[in-house]
Amino acid sequence: MNKLFYIILFVTLNLELCSLNCFAQLVSLDPTFGTGGQVITHVANEDEATCITVQPDGKILVVGNYKIGVDQDIVLIRYNTDGTLDNSFDFDGKALAPFEGNQFAESVFVQPDQKIIVGGYVTVGT
Repeated sequence: MNKLFYIILFVTLNLELCSLNCFAQLVSLDPTFGTGGQVITHVANEDEATCITVQPDGKILVVGNYKIGVDQDIVLIRYNTDGTLDNSFDFDGKALAPFEGNQFAESVFVQPDQKIIVGGYVTVGT
């Protein structure tokens, strides 16, 4: 009986998730943002974005990781509403956090007082 309950629950949840996809709206990129609606900002040879949020003033924060040499470090990038880098943010729009060990950013949040919080973890040694 227990096994049957979990099978029914699994099927029900999958059907529910599938039905949510059926009602998704078609969207298109905003051609006024960046180049043709896209922005790519390289920090190093190996970099990735892990989380994004929009500040109340419309500026966009992207947090991620970059790797130079053997260390993985955190980067926080801020864009203006048109997709250009916000040069008032750490002079070039990119704030790097090269602490000891490997850092991995997983989330970004803007507090009501406009302070930016980055969540993640650091590994040092083994």
